Amino acid sequence: MRKVLPVLVGILLVTVVAFPGCKGNVTETVISTYTVISSQTITQTSTMTSTPPAVTLPVTTETVTTTLPVETVTVTGSRTTITSTSTKTATTTITASPSIITNIVDGIVVFEYSGKGNSATLPFSIYESPWAFEYMTDWSGDFTAYLSYNNGADYAGIVIAPVTAWETYSTYVYNKFGDNMYIYIDDIPADGLWTIRVIQLT
Repeated sequence: MRKVLPVLVGILLVTVVAFPGCKGNVTETVISTYTVISSQTITQTSTMTSTPPAVTLPVTTETVTTTLPVETVTVTGSRTTITSTSTKTATTTITASPSIITNIVDGIVVFEYSGKGNSATLPFSIYESPWAFEYMTDWSGDFTAYLSYNNGADYAGIVIAPVTAWETYSTYVYNKFGDNMYIYIDDIPADGLWTIRVIQLT
């Protein structure tokens, strides 16, 4: 906000002295005073609009090939018998568009990994306890996760629980932190897809 207050003050003084033919001196003084005050207020408002980036969800596509029963056709003529055997396969493509996994725990995501079936994540590091472990699957059933820590010297089960497809779950992990840690997902469907997150609490 800026204010401009210019003030102009002027004084006009006119003196007339010694009129000829008159006795004595005649002095006439005219005083004119004027004041100009200008007040102006300028208000400036700035508005900033922020648009979050678009989020593209991952799309999972799998192709399943099924072998149909073998068909055998036999044609018998007067002199020849012909047997024809045919094998057919059916191919089905399944496309899944999962909902985005959103943080249900306040914190900073320090590691995120997606896998399929029984497998381990890449190594990660976290240096504060407790920290949060979030997970989501594309199937409903049992979910088991183990944590390897102390450079692979120790293991601990952090989740053994039923899950519902595309739901996000979380648990807290205490007194286990450091370098070269990883999560191993076990006892799940061979084609089961899963995503996990390691969150440093704030």
